[in-house]
Amino acid sequence: MEEWTSADIIRKAKKLMIEKGHTYYQSRKLDRVPKEAVEELLGITLSDTNN
Repeated sequence: MEEWTSADIIRKAKKLMIEKGHTYYQSRKLDRVPKEAVEELLGITLSDTNN
């Protein structure tokens, strides 16, 4: 299994969103991505709980 840092995940998720046509994610200052993009990259479902 490949090890990723949070910065790697954000960068790859931004690339994924751009490939899907969401040019908003081309901004270098933007450091947030949709949870769904992260889930797609990692192949897992993240829970919504804060516990």
